[in-house]
Amino acid sequence: MSHRFIKSLAGLAMSAVLLAGCAAGSTAEKGSSARSAGSPAGANRAVTIGLTYIPNVQFAPFYVAAQDRLFRWDGGGGVRQQPVNLRHHGADEGLFNALLSHKEDYVVAFADEAVQAISAGMDLCVTGILYQKYPVEVIATKQSGITSWADLKGKTVGVPGRFGSSWFGFQAGLQQAGLSLDDVKISEIGYTQQTQMATGKVDAVVGFSNNDLVQFQLAGLAVTEIPLPPNLPLVGAAVVTTGENCKTQDSVNEGVINAMAQAVNSIQQNPEKAVEYTKKYDQTLNTAASLQAAKKVNQATLELEQMPGYDPADPGRAAAPDPQKFKDMIALLDEIGALDKKVDLSSLDQAGLEKIARPWQSLQAHSSATK
Repeated sequence: MSHRFIKSLAGLAMSAVLLAGCAAGSTAEKGSSARSAGSPAGANRAVTIGLTYIPNVQFAPFYVAAQDRLFRWDGGGGVRQQPVNLRHHGADEGLFNALLSHKEDYVVAFADEAVQAISAGMDLCVTGILYQKYPVEVIATKQSGITSWADLKGKTVGVPGRFGSSWFGFQAGLQQAGLSLDDVKISEIGYTQQTQMATGKVDAVVGFSNNDLVQFQLAGLAVTEIPLPPNLPLVGAAVVTTGENCKTQDSVNEGVINAMAQAVNSIQQNPEKAVEYTKKYDQTLNTAASLQAAKKVNQATLELEQMPGYDPADPGRAAAPDPQKFKDMIALLDEIGALDKKVDLSSLDQAGLEKIARPWQSLQAHSSATK
């Protein structure tokens, strides 16, 4: 499924800077095949978290949480450290397939894509938010003269394709600027943003602040960064599980999000930790160039992950989904035609919203999990 958010790493992976390919993490993947799919998450078996596409420093919070043994919940017998498998997806694997087939218990994916999948009938629930800011933006060549979304009128804009978060963000940005798709020339370029820009085939591209922009900067290309308006209710990288897990696995749900939030905070305090821990999974981090690139990707990713309300006594609360924001996002996605109508999300009441965007619940396990 090509519209996974980390799929855009394909371009980064193929660049000479990162030299990425298949990497470590085999130990994590071995555990997932041996688990009992019918048993509840955390019930005397390891929980599997899906990380879409290849190992990369963008997944550092999960590498840190695993290696620092932050995953803690009550799997029977009280709150304690629990085993977790980190499973990287194959290049052509569906974003939510392993989750819905019980090969995974959680998956890291964009929340807007999860909502689109829910509207198509998939039983999904967002339990925590990794990116507190949405990373989609327009990146333009300096010579194009583009400095705002309104300046895109009449220009050629490269998009990976008419799908996924980059497409959602692009349409939302145009709409905010009073433009429509008819006002721009769209070129579907896959993940060749750097080549298309460098050769002048497009005036601008739609990409990610912690991936595509980093590529341009490392290549020394002079570009202008044009973020989306901050008021747009699109939600980026998040932790997604099944509706059933959302309803029945409170301790595990909160243990996973607590661990993620603790790891993000730990990386914010010591950014070098992200690259060092990622080395165990990404074996391409073995040259000065690849390490420099990873550090820049991590720096840009940290800007997306900042949690102003982080409380070490209740870490996961800062990463909890806001059902009201999901309601606004549903309205926006519906307006731009991104939702399937198999399930009508536009008429959800508060209880319905909380089934797909799990609000934080104060459990006694919170205080225990942080000890």
